[in-house]
Amino acid sequence: MRNRTSTNTLRRQLFRALVATFVVFYVVALLGVTMQSCQVRQQVEGLRQEVEELRARNQELAAELEYVRSAEYAEKVAREELRWSREGERVFVPVPAGGTPAPTATPPPVGASPPAPAAGSHWGEWLRFFLRRGVDQSAP
Repeated sequence: MRNRTSTNTLRRQLFRALVATFVVFYVVALLGVTMQSCQVRQQVEGLRQEVEELRARNQELAAELEYVRSAEYAEKVAREELRWSREGERVFVPVPAGGTPAPTATPPPVGASPPAPAAGSHWGEWLRFFLRRGVDQSAP
């Protein structure tokens, strides 16, 4: 009988060891799933923020596209970049006395004061043009 009780005790200890092993395995697995769930929530929140930023950018681009398709933008490009004018408009372009100046190789430094107007600058030419026209019609 003693053999039988030691066998029962051994079985109970083995059963307890198996239950303890399964409980530990379950707790470890549950912790892993919880950590993965937390990471997935963080990714979802990051993606939601990205979606909101992209929606805002999409609205900006839609407004810009609407403006680019407008007649106002077409006229602005035609006037400023293509140098077009409407029919019947007069465009005045002042030209210096010596012709068109050659472009400079380097721009002036930032913060530098503009150079003083040279004698015979285009403003003087405009003034002479308009004043001469009013006084003497024969002079070109």
